[in-house]
Amino acid sequence: MKKLALLLICLLPILAGCHSSKDNMIRLGDMMNPNEFSAATTDSIVHQAAAEATDETLLYIINEPAEEDIDELLAYQLLKLEDDAPVSLLVPSRQNTKMVIYPLLYTSDADGYQRGPEVWSTDVSDKGLVIAMQAARGQAGHPAYEIYVECNSYYASYFWEMPTGDDGDTAELPQFEMVEFIAEHPTFTGLD
Repeated sequence: MKKLALLLICLLPILAGCHSSKDNMIRLGDMMNPNEFSAATTDSIVHQAAAEATDETLLYIINEPAEEDIDELLAYQLLKLEDDAPVSLLVPSRQNTKMVIYPLLYTSDADGYQRGPEVWSTDVSDKGLVIAMQAARGQAGHPAYEIYVECNSYYASYFWEMPTGDDGDTAELPQFEMVEFIAEHPTFTGLD
């Protein structure tokens, strides 16, 4: 009984914060269920990306890691969508993350991009999931793929294209990109 009372006292500040109790429970679940990565060192490229993430980050993208950075990872899945394209690491920040990758196709009828059939997906990510994706990015403003990410009831979409600079031209890719959740699903948690 004393242990239960002590646990409740420790959790009370978390649950009594300025967020709703549902948000606090999700945050508590995330703290108890972070993704843990197997790497040769605790300062691997994946751990460096995780150190820069915010609470809202659902996915880390590590652009064009060096070969020695990839060699440090003890486990990863290779997803080869295009030959001779650079490799980027896609790393869910939490376990139990759903991911789907769709090609984006330009249609003149809609004057925009539409999803094609999915090329890869996972319903629930395992502990330590790291995807080494080999795929060319679209030019700025012309994405090649959409990466849809969902965890708990939060979701985000990331468009696989080169970044746009202040002048409107293509900018240099940063080493790390953080995909943060857009919003919470109003009434459902499944993939769309």
